[in-house]
Amino acid sequence: MNKHFAMGRLADYCIPIIFFLFLPIGVFASDNYITPDESYRRDLVKTRVESMPCFVRTRFNADIEKHIRAFVLLAKNNSERLLGKSTIYFHIIEDEINKLGLPDDLKYLTIVESMLDPHAVSNVGAKGMWQLMPFLAEEYDISYTGIEDERVNVARSSAAGLTYLKDLYTRFGNWELALAGYNCGPNRVRKILRQSGKKTYWEIRHLLPKQTREFVPKLIAAKYLFHFYQQHGMKPQFPQMDLQLTTRVKILPGLSFKEIGKILGVDPELLRLLNPSFRIDPKHQDYSEVEITLPTRLVSTYKRHRQFMAIESKVNKYFFPEIETINPYYRVKYVVDEDISLYQFCARHGLSVGQIWMWNGLHSSDLILGQEIFAYNFEEYRLKYRINKDLVSIDSINIDEIEWNMIAGSDQDLFKNIDVKIDLKGE
Repeated sequence: MNKHFAMGRLADYCIPIIFFLFLPIGVFASDNYITPDESYRRDLVKTRVESMPCFVRTRFNADIEKHIRAFVLLAKNNSERLLGKSTIYFHIIEDEINKLGLPDDLKYLTIVESMLDPHAVSNVGAKGMWQLMPFLAEEYDISYTGIEDERVNVARSSAAGLTYLKDLYTRFGNWELALAGYNCGPNRVRKILRQSGKKTYWEIRHLLPKQTREFVPKLIAAKYLFHFYQQHGMKPQFPQMDLQLTTRVKILPGLSFKEIGKILGVDPELLRLLNPSFRIDPKHQDYSEVEITLPTRLVSTYKRHRQFMAIESKVNKYFFPEIETINPYYRVKYVVDEDISLYQFCARHGLSVGQIWMWNGLHSSDLILGQEIFAYNFEEYRLKYRINKDLVSIDSINIDEIEWNMIAGSDQDLFKNIDVKIDLKGE
């Protein structure tokens, strides 16, 4: 799949990737290349690569080095944005990886394929973070012709791309060959293996298409970036927390992003950014329910609103949600109190490996006793409703009747986190 990617609709969160395509050949031609960045020492980079644990065989060669240099030297600002952007998507990908029992490092493939751009498009029709071709999307039950292009849905496309990789691994019994098959097709890889009499990716690499030859080296370089960015003086550029801590939730039919944003007190553009797969607003979909991604801090608020509006009362239309603008996020400190790996630690506390890695600036999955680990959490706020007296008066509805209808016949627990006030002045 030849990747000449289109930029996403919201450029502030899309990482330019063309820097890989126009690097001067001379930059990588000599082992004695002297960089103005003192953080780059070739001997140290070589040692780090060769000692870095990875699900594919790591080796230090000119091809891997050129991609590392592209990340840490020639496009440092873009890479810092990429590091921060990973906190939006890696936790979603990790969930799918864990469901399938696959190596965590496979999440770095989304950097090779799309630089974590869910809108990435190739000139041969591949689309999304995993660059799924239409025929492959159909084979793995991914819809792309309706209101939602699921190739752009991070959770759905991750499930499909990872399942395909798992099938390729079953077929080849080797991750390097599975990755090559993902890029140029398994039949082509099989043919090259058969004709050459070789058995490994590195033995047939020179016979593969140019892009496929770069596939595994780019993945190794991507992992290097995430493990050693601090050694190169880099700082992740984190997006707002509402993009990082998210959850999938089912919404009521007929609601637009604008209406959901009004209910929850957030910018509809934030909701569109979190849900890039919708071609048009979900309001226009003929459905009973649909799943969207929301900031996790708003999920319980939305669910309470949904319960509230489901009360069988003729006065529902007189209630208007009122959201206070606050910053609900705060840091939580954990202390490692036993011999445990990062993966075990995150599983025990329900945390994302990728987010904990970035938030804490880790460079090893080995934790030590007494080590402090920081995460982020949020405070819920009470959901307030305003009753518009002018609208009530027009329909001759008694306010006492409204308050009674709110509570009678409903779940009392629902109202423990809901405040209602009467707007005596109307709108």
